[in-house]
Formats: sequence, C-alpha cells, structure tokens
Amino acid sequence: NAVGFANANPDSKNGDAAYAIDKLKLATTIKKFNDPEVYANLGDAYRKFADGGNAVLSYQAALALNPNYARAIYRTGRVYQTQGATQEPIYMKYYNDAIAKDPAYAPVYATLFQYFYETNVTKSAEYLDKLLANSDDDPKACSYKASMKYAQGLFMEAVNQANACIAAEGN
Repeated sequence: NAVGFANANPDSKNGDAAYAIDKLKLATTIKKFNDPEVYANLGDAYRKFADGGNAVLSYQAALALNPNYARAIYRTGRVYQTQGATQEPIYMKYYNDAIAKDPAYAPVYATLFQYFYETNVTKSAEYLDKLLANSDDDPKACSYKASMKYAQGLFMEAVNQANACIAAEGN
C-alpha cells in the first residue's frame, strides 16, 4: 500500500502509475488487504494512468468497504470533473456527498475554492474559509484571506487584512 501510495498521486508528476497499479492490485488479491485506503490508492493510480473507468471502480470498491469514506467519494468527483463542464451536476454531487460524510475533509474545499474562484468569488471565499478551518495551520493563511478580499473587490478590507498580516508577522 505504501509503495502504491507513493507512486499513485495523480496530482504529482513523480511516480510510476503502472507500477503502483501492479503493487496495489497485488495487495488486494494476494495479501487480502480489505482496507478502503488501498482501493482509493488504486483509484488514484488509475487516475494518474488516465483510466477513469477503473479509477471509479476502485473508488466504488473502497466505498463498498466503508460507505462513509469521503476521500473515495471526492476522488470519484475528480474523475468526473476531468470530463468537462457537462459533468458538473455529477461531480458537484460527489463533492457535496463527500462534505456530508466528512465536513472536515479539506481537499474537497480546496477544489471548490479553486473551481469557483473565476466564476463566483464570494462562493470561492466561503470555501477558502472552510479549507483553512479544516487544514493544518498555513503560514500564508492570512495572506490568502487578504487576497480573497481583494478579489471580491473589498479593497479597504483587503488593505486592513494585509496590515493585520504584517502586524501579526512582526519583523
């Protein structure tokens, strides 16, 4: 599972998806790993390999073991998002389902923050707040908030937020 995970990240250029698929399939068959994480990693490897059908099947296998596994729900949505705007109702359903299963699952908020940034900055700002509330502390969080105020056209609030960031950082 660890070898598969290290090679399967679909958001990284590093790693060998075919090798990850081989090792993760081996883990699910020979080693009898009945762990949703293994199947989610397998789905990620298939995504990296640009095989959305098998990715979705792997995420569904993870959900068969744990129907509340937000990562598998979210990643299924990511597969559908790669298919274009016509799939928006489908992937948004998966994103909302992932939030319903685990409101603290930060990656879905990161995706929605980015997704809405160009079309609905107010909604994007809401997802940024949820992302920051459900993520590890980020030293740039204050700057992200100031930038978001600027993007919303709240220029005075952006200046005030930026000044608060500067004051908080000190020398």
